[in-house]
Amino acid sequence: LVVNLYIGAMRNYMREQVKDFLEKGKEVNYRTGFNTPNIVLNYLDILIMENYEAIQKQIPAAKGLKIDDYKFKFRNSIEHFMPRHREDGTENPAWVDDFGNLALLAYKTNTKMQNARPDEKAMHFNKELSGYSLKLQIMSKITLKSADGWNKERSDELTKIMIQLLTDDIKTLALLP
Repeated sequence: LVVNLYIGAMRNYMREQVKDFLEKGKEVNYRTGFNTPNIVLNYLDILIMENYEAIQKQIPAAKGLKIDDYKFKFRNSIEHFMPRHREDGTENPAWVDDFGNLALLAYKTNTKMQNARPDEKAMHFNKELSGYSLKLQIMSKITLKSADGWNKERSDELTKIMIQLLTDDIKTLALLP
């Protein structure tokens, strides 16, 4: 009973953080970059796990994730799947800060992969997908299954789907006692 109360309280806390993020994110069309709270991306992985059947219908490339093998781990670093800077040091377009292009990684992994291209990251992460966030796994699968890889259109579509997933969950706050 105490564990269930604790889990419920934590979930409500995460939902409140997501609600704040959604309200602030609208102002910048969810181009939030490093201002994205880690708790939002962590909670999103919970929602992906809980809604995996529906996610597969919306994102066919997401099929085949080993949801049952997924383990939450401490991930403390925002990863830009399309990096903020190219290998030559020049900046990529502003859309790289879009929510669809962001995922969580452990800091050590992020440092090692920070300026790699999305296809290189996808190949690296695909070797042992279960060790990474579910959103990052989906991004990797999309990239590997697409002839032209990861781009703004794919990021935009993933932003739309993931923001809707968060929004739908937050709507349940009004139904809670």
